Amino acid sequence: MSSPIPATLLDVVLRNVADGITAQRPDGSLAYANEAAARLLGLDSGEQLLGMPGTELSKRFVMIGDDREQLPVDELPNRRALASGRPEDGIVGYRLLPDGEERWSHVRATPILAADGTVELVINVIHDVTDDRASQERARLLDETGAVFAASIDIEATFDALAALLVPRFADYCIVDMQEEEGLRQVVISHRDPEREQLLRELRRRYRPDDNAAHPVSEVLRTGVPYLVEDARETALARAAVDEEHLELYRRLDATSYIVVPLEARGRLLGTISLGTGESRRRFGADDLALARELARRAALAIDNALLFGAAQQSYAQLNTLLVSAPVGIGFWDRDLRFVRPQLSTAMQCAA
Repeated sequence: MSSPIPATLLDVVLRNVADGITAQRPDGSLAYANEAAARLLGLDSGEQLLGMPGTELSKRFVMIGDDREQLPVDELPNRRALASGRPEDGIVGYRLLPDGEERWSHVRATPILAADGTVELVINVIHDVTDDRASQERARLLDETGAVFAASIDIEATFDALAALLVPRFADYCIVDMQEEEGLRQVVISHRDPEREQLLRELRRRYRPDDNAAHPVSEVLRTGVPYLVEDARETALARAAVDEEHLELYRRLDATSYIVVPLEARGRLLGTISLGTGESRRRFGADDLALARELARRAALAIDNALLFGAAQQSYAQLNTLLVSAPVGIGFWDRDLRFVRPQLSTAMQCAA
């Protein structure tokens, strides 16, 4: 009969595996946590996690679901395993506080039962899927927005649909600005919080590219270079404000991070897309900027196609008016000498 594995050796093995492993008592306290579990929550060691009371843990992270909203405690795999006495699993997000970084894990919770059938411990195996989830989410967003752009020839409807896809899945707010002969026009302003959407509209109402030369949108319109602010601290906000009152509005918006990307097609700068975070506290990075640039590229092509379609429709209507009112009959033939568009003049129609 083989001898049992020494506890010290087992601890070394568990301490160094890539997945997080915790043993949780029915009251929620931890009997064990390895290094990977601690790192997932932004801590240095499993011992540090063990010695931390629940009230302190709640200040360090918030558990979130697919919609990025706080996940009810009873929906967590370990709580479901505790209630059912059976293994449970699921995807759980961790929003680290105060910086808002998001991490995602697949959690497998397995209950350890006592002789009387009650749960003594729940063993959680926590596999980090942050990178995989981010890649899948980016691909899904590109697929969905591509379908929107391909199906629409109405610019405003296209960007309304785009904002609905991006807020709040990717950003807490979205603004689309278009350059027109009369000046800059806000085509879309959308925020996950209706009250802050009104605040955002007031901020944008007071924005003028010529008066706010240091504003990120002004810089992108001037240079065509994408703009990323990973951490919107006071200095970044001050650059966008005209005066102290305007700055106070920005403080109330409580922006955490933002991106501005150009809408450019065939060498023409058509406008910008601005994306920002606040409530979610997540910070944009290089991958987010790359996704925003690709979305803007596709959006600009959709705008250009819509403008070309509108111009073609107008030209067709003008041509049709010319043909109908011409004093002579006009016809069109293809290369096989078949009539493509016979057109009698108005005068000839009346005579007939």
